[in-house]
Amino acid sequence: MRTPVLDVAPADPLDALLLAHRAPDVTRPWRPTAQEEPECRRWLQQGLLRQVVGPVVVAADVRLDREGRARALALLLPAGAVVVGAAATWLHVGGEPPVPVTAALGRTGGRARP
Repeated sequence: MRTPVLDVAPADPLDALLLAHRAPDVTRPWRPTAQEEPECRRWLQQGLLRQVVGPVVVAADVRLDREGRARALALLLPAGAVVVGAAATWLHVGGEPPVPVTAALGRTGGRARP
């Protein structure tokens, strides 16, 4: 999911068209859409991007901190998921990303146990 550049709808139809096809911010982890996949593969082959974890990529020269690793995981996991095991270690310490990413899903609704 992309963060919108503008909080208001563009008044000009051309602006709306250009915003719909803007380039991703490659300095932050992002997950390419199906339409972006071919270009993304070329950028990976050229060394312009690197794979972070799963299909999530970032510019090759970006050093990921904990916030960047958290963003990468958030692009892979459903809302409310909690990373566990090697994925949690990677999130906090860094190093090689885990394959596969392990996560736990909490229960929704009901009362919390004491």
